[in-house]
Amino acid sequence: MFDPSCDNTTSSFPRTRESRLHGPSNWIPSCAGLIAQTTIKFLALFAIASITASATELNWDSLPPMPEPISGHFVGVHNGALIVAGGSNFLVSPFQGGEKQWYDRVYVLPPGADEWVSAGALPHSAAYGAAISTPEGLLCAGGSDGVQHYGDSYLLRWVAGELKVESFPDLPAPTAYCAGAAIGSTVYIFGGQTAPDDVAPFNKMWSMDLSKSKREWSEVLDYLPGPGRILPVVVAQSGSLYVFSGAALHAGEDGSPVRTYLADGFSFTPGEGWRKVAEPLRPFVAAPAVAYGAAHIVVMSGDDGGLALRNQELGDDHPGFGAETLLYHTITDTWASSGDAPFAYVTTGATILDGRVVVPGGEDRPGHRSDQVFAGTFLTTRSVLGPLDYAAIVIYSLVLIGMGLYFSRKEDSTEAFFLGSRRVPWWAVGISIFGTSLSAITYLSIPATAFSSNWQNLTYNLTILGIAPIVVTYFVPYYLQTRITTAYEYLHNRFGVLLRIYGSLVFMLFQFGRVAIVMCLPAIALATTTGLEIEVCILLMGVLAIIYTVLGGIEAVIWSDVLQAAVLSIGALIAVAILALNLDGGITAAITSGAEAEKLHAFDWTFELIPSALWVL
Repeated sequence: MFDPSCDNTTSSFPRTRESRLHGPSNWIPSCAGLIAQTTIKFLALFAIASITASATELNWDSLPPMPEPISGHFVGVHNGALIVAGGSNFLVSPFQGGEKQWYDRVYVLPPGADEWVSAGALPHSAAYGAAISTPEGLLCAGGSDGVQHYGDSYLLRWVAGELKVESFPDLPAPTAYCAGAAIGSTVYIFGGQTAPDDVAPFNKMWSMDLSKSKREWSEVLDYLPGPGRILPVVVAQSGSLYVFSGAALHAGEDGSPVRTYLADGFSFTPGEGWRKVAEPLRPFVAAPAVAYGAAHIVVMSGDDGGLALRNQELGDDHPGFGAETLLYHTITDTWASSGDAPFAYVTTGATILDGRVVVPGGEDRPGHRSDQVFAGTFLTTRSVLGPLDYAAIVIYSLVLIGMGLYFSRKEDSTEAFFLGSRRVPWWAVGISIFGTSLSAITYLSIPATAFSSNWQNLTYNLTILGIAPIVVTYFVPYYLQTRITTAYEYLHNRFGVLLRIYGSLVFMLFQFGRVAIVMCLPAIALATTTGLEIEVCILLMGVLAIIYTVLGGIEAVIWSDVLQAAVLSIGALIAVAILALNLDGGITAAITSGAEAEKLHAFDWTFELIPSALWVL
């Protein structure tokens, strides 16, 4: 009743009643258990504060090649189909006098197909615009045909084996060499230039909310604090929009645009604005990039500008762009190298198709395009349980079932099943409150949330220490005096049967959703280490819990909580000890690095009506 992360609703007031009858003070089991619970949470948070991102490796294979080599094309996915539209190519090398060709063709690789389909055409030839995959379709905006830049936008949809082209509102201004991404239902277009000879690219952004019935582009008044740029990497991840690299422009001696390659980074969070983030390890202009997982951004290849001044001199002997893949972790704000990809493309897009990172074609060296399509799958390192691990799980399960069988022999009445005949010692009740409160939410989710944000979720649990004295001073004695068993019995006596039913029903509905989360979190961890399906893990844990609870009643629940509290507490202490021994500087270093990253911020002193505000809690 004290902690929303309480695992077992039957271990609330009946336990504290026993502490009143057999303990030195009814404060001891409640407050001591809650203080211990909070201490374990602090230990878990200290441990998580020291974690940093590690590089992840991609395993690449290929998909059917595109019908022709192109770059600058719109790339995305809709209804499981890979869509490539527009683009450009040189039929003859530009260093041999060839001219760039601009296309309006749309190619689609349907789900499970071995060949691309020529599906139709864009409203006009276009390349180097923004492409954003949405549930409604692939949104294409802006672009160029070499003569002019466009400001129109349209949606490409793959429906029942046919391409549908739907017109969308025009952008506030023409733009090409821009990029875009979506946060929820809102799409964003950033950067670019208004005309081929424009030397003042945008550092502003436009947005459109697709959930509104009236759709229109609006300018985001909060401008990027860095220079305007073309060909930036723009990716949405973890509720924010990230802008990296790109090229700034200035007028050369003949007035034509000259590039300055940038190696900077910014993130935009709706409602909070822009902030500077860690600089990339190198510039990667026009690189394909994609969000992957919960916190990674994958950037492949890109033009670092190292040979930009020698492009004309090298001509067709240009060695191509770098193939290095970089990973950015949004939580730790760090960059890491993930080795080389089997391709080195620029001016192309990347998308997620069937869980794989897909990069279709692109420019592999100045003036030359490719038709090859690559698909990468992340290689994950899985810690597999050994014989001792399985033995521990089996023994632990048998002990729980044995406890249920043992206490079932003492059940000779309803009072024995629900109240343990009031024979449970006070210290076991206190530990049970603590053990019951340590759910998977406490052990896995709260530290993970602290890792991704800060300690504000801990503040909610600290308020329990202020509420517990009120509960044990006024609520519990009343239950003892009236000899009632549950809060619902009190509702019945005080307000009638309807309110009792309502209170019980609402609580059970809440628990249905909450227990689903509590069961799912450890099931994910168990499935990862055992190879079992998540559904099987949930079923095994659920059946085990039902067996020992039904067999042994409240006594089995309390003593299993005592065992659980010991296992989890010792586990947390061992985890912290391992981290301290393997970190340079130990726990002190973890606290210092956590404070520097603002991970230890726990109290929100704002007076706004938001869930994390201290006055709301």
